[in-house]
Amino acid sequence: MSFHECGGNVGDDVCIPLPHWVAEIGRSNPDIFFTDREGRRNPECLSWGIDKERVLRGRTAVEVYFDYMRSFRVEFDEFFEDGIISMIEVGLGPCGELRYPSNPVKHGWRYPGVGEFQCYDQNLLKSLRKAAEARGHSFWTRGPDNAGSSSVGTLKF
Repeated sequence: MSFHECGGNVGDDVCIPLPHWVAEIGRSNPDIFFTDREGRRNPECLSWGIDKERVLRGRTAVEVYFDYMRSFRVEFDEFFEDGIISMIEVGLGPCGELRYPSNPVKHGWRYPGVGEFQCYDQNLLKSLRKAAEARGHSFWTRGPDNAGSSSVGTLKF
């Protein structure tokens, strides 16, 4: 099960996008995607900032993931019971990996370059502000501005 875009930067001709309805929401609310300091969106997967925000037709990202997986389990129950399906692999991040999408090729990153923070969508910034203020550190209420850039260059060995 993939909850991310597949293809385009893995060297193959396969491209499986996010569902149309998710892309449609992203056009009107691009803050559902990870965003870098320059404001570039990474539409390969949903930002963790919407895990608890009701921005997907009234549901959170976690609710959508849960509903999909539950529906799959119910629909294919006999295959589970018969042992035909014994394991499910779930991919939540870019390229099917559960990882922070800090190195999008679409934005100029090249292996083995350093990544870049993708924490600038409004939902993650709101979460950062709330956490900083709750701890009395109002100067922590914005994303880092001195951590480098994925398009600055790559490490050379």
